[in-house]
Amino acid sequence: VSGITTESILVSAPGSAAYANGEQVSSSGSYTLAALSENSAGGGIFLATSIYLASEDLLRSDGYANGEFLYALISETLDVDVPLGATVLAFDNEQIEGLTMGVAHAWSIILVAVVPIAVLTVGNVIRIRRKNR
Repeated sequence: VSGITTESILVSAPGSAAYANGEQVSSSGSYTLAALSENSAGGGIFLATSIYLASEDLLRSDGYANGEFLYALISETLDVDVPLGATVLAFDNEQIEGLTMGVAHAWSIILVAVVPIAVLTVGNVIRIRRKNR
């Protein structure tokens, strides 16, 4: 198709073997593991042969460079500068997993109403005391 380019961006080693359903089906060598296809209008698609390329464990691992690979890919396809060596930040949500709607509403009321009312009250007390000196 005119205006579309496809290139292999991740290729296996020359002596690699291919497996299907746990059995070796080929050992002919290099296989494309990831490819990037772009059209002349600027759209693109990234194709990978494994769903594990972007798995959380492999992105956070020090032993694999999947995070750096994906950052470089994003930088290339979106024309966005992503610093090399940027790390994935883990936002642990363990502290709020057991949060019920009742507790969430209570915290919302405390943060939105109680705290501002307390600040206004203290401010008014200080203002009135200074005014009556």
